[in-house]
Amino acid sequence: MVMDTQHSELLHEIHSELKTLTIKLESAFVKDDDGEPDYAGHRFYHKKQNESDAEYSKHRAKILREIITWIAIGILSVIGTSIFQKYFAVAAATAH
Repeated sequence: MVMDTQHSELLHEIHSELKTLTIKLESAFVKDDDGEPDYAGHRFYHKKQNESDAEYSKHRAKILREIITWIAIGILSVIGTSIFQKYFAVAAATAH
C-alpha cells in the first residue's frame, strides 16, 4: 500500500510537470483561428525561412564571384598596362 501511494504521488508529480511543460511549449507557438497552437504554420514559416536563407546565400555567392572577377580583371589590366608601357618605352629607346 505504501508503494502504491509513493507511485501515485510520483505519477501525480510527473503528470503536473508534463502539464506545465506542455503549457509552456504551446505558449511558444502562434495560435490558429481555433485558438490552438499552429504547429503546421510554424513548420511552414521555418521552411520558407530556410528557403529564403538558401536563396540569399546563392545570391551572395554570385555577387562575391562577380566582385572577385572584376578585381582580377582590374589587377590584370594594371599589370598588362604596365607591361605594355614598359615594352613601348624600351622599344622607343632602342629605336633611336
